[in-house]
Amino acid sequence: MLSIVLRDLRFSTAVVHQEGLAAAFGNGLSTACVVNIGAQVTSVICIEDGVALPSTNVNLPYGGEEGEFDAVAVVNSFDQEHVASHKTRLSALNVPPMGLFYPTLFVPEEYPPPPRSWFQDNEDMLEETWHMEFPRRPDMPDSFYPSGNGGLNMWDYHIFPRRLKKDEKLGLAEAITNSILSTGRIDLQRKLFCSIQLIGGVASTSGLVAAVEDRVLHAIPSTEAIDTVEVLQSRSDPSFVPWKGGAILGILDFGRDAWIHREDWIRNGVHIGSGRKYKDSYFLQAQAMCYYNTQ
Repeated sequence: MLSIVLRDLRFSTAVVHQEGLAAAFGNGLSTACVVNIGAQVTSVICIEDGVALPSTNVNLPYGGEEGEFDAVAVVNSFDQEHVASHKTRLSALNVPPMGLFYPTLFVPEEYPPPPRSWFQDNEDMLEETWHMEFPRRPDMPDSFYPSGNGGLNMWDYHIFPRRLKKDEKLGLAEAITNSILSTGRIDLQRKLFCSIQLIGGVASTSGLVAAVEDRVLHAIPSTEAIDTVEVLQSRSDPSFVPWKGGAILGILDFGRDAWIHREDWIRNGVHIGSGRKYKDSYFLQAQAMCYYNTQ
């Protein structure tokens, strides 16, 4: 990207900022948990005193387009005419004829329905085998042997691979919670939970702030001494907050060393601050306030 900007487009200088850090500066914050909900990717990162913390970075493979596609699929999944015909044909009841020919239809049930069958036949030979009693060794605990009264199920036994019962994808509330708790300091965690910032076009969705506060609060483990979650209101359009923060970072005095000159990038690589990175490097890292390394 820098090669395109400096070599092809022939800009004289360029600067690279971390998007979450730029968003924090765009809203005048020095410490915050920035949640960037994009169209296809959602990212979470914590900022402390103007420094992006790389260990708190969480990337989620979904964004705002997921909800749009689901809504469109639901709208286009049925036809109103077919629904009306099914409703009339399957669920409508013509009361006078039914009451004449089937009078018991409208009589309340005198007896409750029979209970559900409690007996279950294990048709799987493996499951049936593991429900049998096995000879027990006196030196082994009772919980080691599976039985009908307790013990281990077949799929919980340690020699069998664990069977996934559900799709274990990380949700947005869990991602925010894990990102903040990874800082490891209770004072910083409390400050970050009360300084959550939503950016991106999806952040303007009505009711999203209240939903995030409620779900993040319930996602915090009960062992943590945290009982307050607050999402800060953006001072401007959440879609343009990072651009505003990037403009602010670009003119600050302590950000002058972060600027990359065209000649340095094309000829000799680049010298930034006390560090040294070359143009063939995949990641750029300089001052902690402007860059972070995700390796």
